Amino acid sequence: MNGYQRILKLFSIFAIVLGTIVLIGGLIIAISVFSVTSNPESLEAITESLAAEGMEDVDADDLVQTVGQSGGVVLLIGGFVLATGILGVIGANDPKKSMPVYIFSIIGLVAACVTLASGILAIFFGAPLTSPNGAITSVLSVCLMAIFFWLARRVKKIAYL
Repeated sequence: MNGYQRILKLFSIFAIVLGTIVLIGGLIIAISVFSVTSNPESLEAITESLAAEGMEDVDADDLVQTVGQSGGVVLLIGGFVLATGILGVIGANDPKKSMPVYIFSIIGLVAACVTLASGILAIFFGAPLTSPNGAITSVLSVCLMAIFFWLARRVKKIAYL
């Protein structure tokens, strides 16, 4: 096992841990949304708290639906990161099996770049940012997927030498 394979394996293990944490977060969101939607008193409590904050125009049902959709996206991202990590470990151990992590890293890099570009466009067109953490996360995602792409490409080349 050469240096590129070791580094790919290390990054893959990090991705497995990160993907697992993100999946757990997505499951917590999904369970929370399910518990709120199954209890009408919870929706009434949300509506009352929104009214107390001066946000009468926000519908509690729409808010819960938006949070639920966000939880679904978090689950998809976590699953993708976890799958990339697992494929990375497999590819690091056997370079001939590194093509799937190479493909996943390309897909992840494109998705991360699109996310970063949409955040930049939102800044230029005056959309309010919810937090600066979104920009930091986008930049880190692009960096992580670029490293995965580079490492997977190097390991894939080892297999065909």
